Amino acid sequence: MSRGAIKETTKLRYEKMKRKQILPNDCMKVLIVAKRHFIAALQEATEGKLSEAKVPLLNGYLEGVIALKHCQRRGVVMNLLVDEWLDRQSTVFNQKTYSVISVKEHKTAATQLAMFALDEEEEAWLKVYYERIRPDLALMQASDDQYFSCQQLGRSFTIRLTT
Repeated sequence: MSRGAIKETTKLRYEKMKRKQILPNDCMKVLIVAKRHFIAALQEATEGKLSEAKVPLLNGYLEGVIALKHCQRRGVVMNLLVDEWLDRQSTVFNQKTYSVISVKEHKTAATQLAMFALDEEEEAWLKVYYERIRPDLALMQASDDQYFSCQQLGRSFTIRLTT
């Protein structure tokens, strides 16, 4: 890319940033309001009493945590692989434990690795999803088994919850 094109792109990004946009606090409001419903559904899943109607709530909330709280693009959320979840690294910062997850395939993968750090509570939520909910989601395409999330953009799935 030429120097002039880079300057023009930077100028456009700066102008866009100056306009009124949705701020992280606005995004967090969505998660705060939905959290009690999510926790109730997660508790049902833990007890083996989850209804099919609540699966989209669980998927949506977990994906929202990664996208909204951790400021990740939708492609990062949708392309998170099971292997990347299993390869998460634990780290301690300010006496708190975090799990760092790296996602290789996403929109800006050519220039950067997507990484985010889940706190212990968020990791526990994803662990319940992975161990208790995800196995009961039967994907239409077997090749999608590699993806952590079963709610892929443009990909259909069926639910067969065992009781």
